[in-house]
Amino acid sequence: MNKALVGKKILIIDDEVVFRTMLTEYFSHEKACVYATDNGSQALLLLEEGLRPDLILCDIRMPVMNGPTFLCHLEQRHWSFPVIAISCTDNMAEIDDMLRFGAQDVFLSP
Repeated sequence: MNKALVGKKILIIDDEVVFRTMLTEYFSHEKACVYATDNGSQALLLLEEGLRPDLILCDIRMPVMNGPTFLCHLEQRHWSFPVIAISCTDNMAEIDDMLRFGAQDVFLSP
């Protein structure tokens, strides 16, 4: 167990249920408090209800509200959270959008 993750709040935003579940199970096993949604709109609702995550893992391409749009909403509200983008895209424009709108890094998944 990674003691650095114990009690940390992690918000996972990904429309791929298998990948979202895998991440949720991993971080839960590490004793983190995990919140998971399948689009940026649902994630915004959690944040508006008071969730203050220590880390956000955010997919780039999602229905309803994609990653770049989600990050724009964070910026408009002056909310600052560490965000790592996760995606299987090789589209550099999408990756650049995430970094430009505030993601600290991008993890390219298989």
